[in-house]
Amino acid sequence: MPERRPVRSWQDAEHNAAAWMRYWGYADARAKPGGPDGGIDVRSARALGQVKYVAAAVGRPELQLLFGARGRLLDRQLLFFTGSSYGAPALQYALENDIALFVYGLDGSMEARNAPARRIMDRARAAESARAAEARAQGQGQGPVGPTRPVAGAGQSPEAERREELRRFAAAARDAGASERPAAEGRPTNAPAPGGVARESTTRPYSAARDAAIVEERNTPRAEVLAPSPAASPRAAGTGSAPGEHIAVSPGDDSRSPVTPTHGPRPLPAAPKERRPGTERMLLGLFLAFVALILPAGGSYTPQPGRLVATVLMLVVPCWLLTWGAVTKSRRRFWPVGLSLFLLHLTLAWATNAQLWQGDASDLLLPTLPMALCLLTSTLLMRWHARTGETDGR
Repeated sequence: MPERRPVRSWQDAEHNAAAWMRYWGYADARAKPGGPDGGIDVRSARALGQVKYVAAAVGRPELQLLFGARGRLLDRQLLFFTGSSYGAPALQYALENDIALFVYGLDGSMEARNAPARRIMDRARAAESARAAEARAQGQGQGPVGPTRPVAGAGQSPEAERREELRRFAAAARDAGASERPAAEGRPTNAPAPGGVARESTTRPYSAARDAAIVEERNTPRAEVLAPSPAASPRAAGTGSAPGEHIAVSPGDDSRSPVTPTHGPRPLPAAPKERRPGTERMLLGLFLAFVALILPAGGSYTPQPGRLVATVLMLVVPCWLLTWGAVTKSRRRFWPVGLSLFLLHLTLAWATNAQLWQGDASDLLLPTLPMALCLLTSTLLMRWHARTGETDGR
């Protein structure tokens, strides 16, 4: 495992991200703390990484910044690290642009959050298993078992040590079975074995190597017993297997047989269901339409010039909102426009209520001043919303 430190600052997060990238095969990955980085915190000849030390969930804009910072270096793998989580738009954008997403823990651990990230971690584990097999073969005087790829900073975890012990037991049992096989083949199956223990009658001789291989296969993850296809491995040439077919490899044994993986890649987490664009507009339009139909019939409301005309005037804003919500496809924030239209609807309701316009000039200030403030606020909100839209579109 890579050398890591507890994450207490942004620099710790960058250090751990660079260490994990070196463990995954990007041996020259280095963090670049301080100064303008253009959206890149960890650089390598084959990959670029960005590290976020924030509590908020990462959205699509942060990944777009990383994608744009790559520029013309299209051969570089993009990796993104955060200590929080990712929103559904960010997961979709990363999947479309092959950006590997990771979440780091406060103890320096790392977790893959999408398919590109899991592929990177699986390649690193397969390379570590290949190096262990090569070291074991060299210790037994057999030479390297196949091409391996060095990964800098790789260590052995307790899980890896347990698998190594199982492989050693399998190799010892296989050697013992090979030495007993000639005597067992020349002896009847119901004859007592050396030591006075009678062996059960069977048509298939007992093999300790086969039992050891079964134990090892049950305790070894599937990603470590699958070897490359014959087109990628020179040792598998001449076996007659089809290109692209996985080959099962037992440590220390050259026999291979085509197998089918029992399970494929882990599925992506289901994205939360998003509401249809325009839902807020339609809900507000229905509410204002209900108010326009009920309010003129109230006892404290005197429609001017008549109930039908007042109702039609107050239905202008709800009809606009319902039509807009039915045809819009934009997901921009709606509250500035919604608040401004609500204030405009309130102004129409006041203007058509004849009870507010009785009395002298001093009495007219009471409805006039709120109406003027509502109209001014509505105009300012609409202009601000239009300016922010122009800024986002640049």
